Amino acid sequence: GLANVAARQHNYQTAVDLYGRSLAVQPGNAIVRTNLANALAASGKSGSAEREYRTAVESDPSSIPARLGLALVLARTGSLQRAESECLEILQLEPNHGAAMRLLARIRLDRRIAQPRGAIHTKG
Repeated sequence: GLANVAARQHNYQTAVDLYGRSLAVQPGNAIVRTNLANALAASGKSGSAEREYRTAVESDPSSIPARLGLALVLARTGSLQRAESECLEILQLEPNHGAAMRLLARIRLDRRIAQPRGAIHTKG
């Protein structure tokens, strides 16, 4: 619909408004809520996007797009452990999900880099 067109044209505020209207009529629609969260994330509103992704996941726990969006927002905001958990949930649902595997690898690398020097334990 028009909200998707607005989002594709990077008119995120219009997309947010239109998705909001759609959710007023069908509040349990995880697809519309995920699209709203995507528009919020694209416009830099990470906190609002995270809330909408969480609501979408609660509405449909098997929604891979909602879980992936949530994982991306969590990773961008530095919540790497929570982002990793979301990626693992996606891989439980779809073991060969390429985007989730790539994000998980990036998160694990970022977590390793962020560890204090000497915190990495090797087998000896």
